[in-house]
Amino acid sequence: MHKQYCRRISQNLHATVFSACICLALLLALPLAVTADDSSAPERVDPDEIEKLVQDEKGKVLILNFWATWCAPCRAEIRDLVKIRQDYSPDRVSIIGISLDFNPQAVPPFMERKEMNYPVYISSQEVMDAYNIAGIPYTLIYDAKGNLAEVHDELVDYEILKEELDRLLAD
Repeated sequence: MHKQYCRRISQNLHATVFSACICLALLLALPLAVTADDSSAPERVDPDEIEKLVQDEKGKVLILNFWATWCAPCRAEIRDLVKIRQDYSPDRVSIIGISLDFNPQAVPPFMERKEMNYPVYISSQEVMDAYNIAGIPYTLIYDAKGNLAEVHDELVDYEILKEELDRLLAD
């Protein structure tokens, strides 16, 4: 009797674990099953295209921000970048966001919710490798001549960004 009881518990446990694994797999696959048209996602860029974007912004101070929708510190930094975009003329300061999201379809609704007021592109592990990005948010600030002036490998707050921009704009 004890053996039958143990066998039944073992079978129930195996069935429960199996069901939980199936549910987890389905939940993880759900973002990949989005059927929205790829045209709604931001344009994909590789390291060479990012360098071209940087070169195209010469004459302005550029904030290049690498982030993802699932990253809490990134979301906080985006709030400050939206404020920076409001506080500084687009003729003098440019902001470009590079999303490292695995699901590009998650980016447009996120951008809308956060009222992102600057261009965003999608990239990949290739860019992380090229820029030696070990974690996000990761923010690079270029002076008006296109030279890298500041590197932030963690959340940078509004006041620090403002100080750096003011200094670079005064040069």
